[in-house]
Amino acid sequence: MTQLTGKIFSKIKATGEKKGQIET
Repeated sequence: MTQLTGKIFSKIKATGEKKGQIET
């Protein structure tokens, strides 16, 4: 996995976690 892919994946994961917190 390249650094760029890892960065994007981390950003998407963080965004998903934030959305989950808001929904909960």
